[in-house]
Amino acid sequence: MKYFFALGNHPSLSAAEILAFFPENTGKMGQNGIFLLESEDKINAQKTIKVLGGTIKIGQILFDAKNNEIPKACLDLALESAPNFSGKFHFGFSNYANAPIDTKKLGMTIKTVLKENGRSCRWVMGKEQILSSVIVEQNYLLDKGMEIVFIRDNDGKLMIGQTLAVQPFKELSFRDYGRPTRDDKSGMLPPKLAQIMINLSRNGQKELILDPFCGSGTILSEALLMGYKSVAGTDISPKAIADTKENVEWIKQKFNITAVKVDTKVISATEIDKYIKPKSVAAIVTEPYLGPQRGPHEIRKTIAELEQLYTQSLKAFTKIIKPHSRVVMIWPVFVTFEQHKKKFIYINPQYPDWKVVEDGNTQRKTWLYGREGQKVWREVVVLKLK
Repeated sequence: MKYFFALGNHPSLSAAEILAFFPENTGKMGQNGIFLLESEDKINAQKTIKVLGGTIKIGQILFDAKNNEIPKACLDLALESAPNFSGKFHFGFSNYANAPIDTKKLGMTIKTVLKENGRSCRWVMGKEQILSSVIVEQNYLLDKGMEIVFIRDNDGKLMIGQTLAVQPFKELSFRDYGRPTRDDKSGMLPPKLAQIMINLSRNGQKELILDPFCGSGTILSEALLMGYKSVAGTDISPKAIADTKENVEWIKQKFNITAVKVDTKVISATEIDKYIKPKSVAAIVTEPYLGPQRGPHEIRKTIAELEQLYTQSLKAFTKIIKPHSRVVMIWPVFVTFEQHKKKFIYINPQYPDWKVVEDGNTQRKTWLYGREGQKVWREVVVLKLK
């Protein structure tokens, strides 16, 4: 079976997450932010979309098509699908393929033929040629109809698919903004990015995952939601540990999570090897202190301080992590402007015992994560012991 994944704003990172989540499957990038995956087993799209932070939609490729075959293929698809739904049949199109398709004419044709066949229907349209996940969900294209999707692979082959699931935007927003404690002074990790990082760790959900800069507990909370049974968080700040405990308990209560082990303790990451057993941690996933988030500061001084903190922490991590396990870590990238040109300033901690794995899109094979207007971007770094 062939599936498509509509990726978010950082497609290279999202594709790496999918491959980490499906290590036994083969996949490749398509055009216009689409990732194509082949699977011998059926994928539970509704379940999978909830744990893939970088994916906007998941759907199934139904068949290949040529441009002149699309109108008849879509009409046949609608006529075949409509009887499966009671009440008004909802349908819409997303043209990720940039194919020369007159969706207005196609939509009217489908609507007319369905009415001639005695089916009430509603054609859902958007301002763009791609329907957002919000439009798809709020207009019942998953529950009471279908979103027909046009896709191309990188060889230009045109395919028609159907969306099976969209990112749970309401739930993500609730987890981000509804939690009891949020500390924007120390930086806030988006739940979607936490999910991506956890998946990149390639941990099997049964072994201990550690966040040694746990902040307000986002990574621990998301790990529990993703099925992890044993998580640990440490931080040098007593307030951070208190916030983590409160947020984790809130997540457990709101989402009925039971039978899990959560350990939290006030410990400096640079000395964590003195408190945690050697080679006992299956994955370290963390966003450490990224420097001052407000007010003026000397970037070079901040970078020197962070490089020292990260270097010492990575040295301590070598003693507690299991062989062949991964560290997934955020490093800050500072944005400056020189002669009106944007410049990214990377930090360079020392990590002689580690090697960068994965294949990101920066010079050192990591990923940049950010958006226009941010003063500090995130560099997603995946490390493994040499």
